[in-house]
Amino acid sequence: IKQVVANATVPVIETGTGNCHIFVDEYADFEKAKNTSDIYLQGIWAKVLAKEVSEPESFSFKTLDVLKNMTSDDFHLFEKLCSIQFNGCILQGDNTEKRISWMEQLRLRELGVINLDSSRRWHTVPVGGNNSIVDVPGGFILVFSNESEQECKVEYSTYYLSSAGNELLSVATYEMQKDYFVDFAIEIKKKY
Repeated sequence: IKQVVANATVPVIETGTGNCHIFVDEYADFEKAKNTSDIYLQGIWAKVLAKEVSEPESFSFKTLDVLKNMTSDDFHLFEKLCSIQFNGCILQGDNTEKRISWMEQLRLRELGVINLDSSRRWHTVPVGGNNSIVDVPGGFILVFSNESEQECKVEYSTYYLSSAGNELLSVATYEMQKDYFVDFAIEIKKKY
């Protein structure tokens, strides 16, 4: 007891000797309890806490609830998704399922980090002109040129990270898969 009192980093009340009992009721969620001892998730929570201290209100309660319900494997899956997004947007192409399967995308939607309602995007490229659609981190800019006699409309599908996904993006560790964006550009070029 004296060692605890002497080395405590928070206030401790010393009452002498006694027994300490822990009771777990029948509704306890042991799976969530295991997650608190996961070293990887502890690191993620540490990043969340550090960011919250340096920038208060960086994370909504919803985001904290989403993170609370994630396992280490779930967060690794989220980081996999982060590697093919830019500014919270996931370009949907023929190559997407090679990077992250539909079942994995469904799991991320269930967790609340991605919205899988497909959104059609389009950009008009004027005759003899250019139109930049994407400024991908890492120095890529997708530019579509139109050398035809008429205006061209470039269409593609996208998914977006949810608000919780966008907030968690700041604590995720990932490397952009630049080749994904190159493959996407090549795919679009073949269509138009």
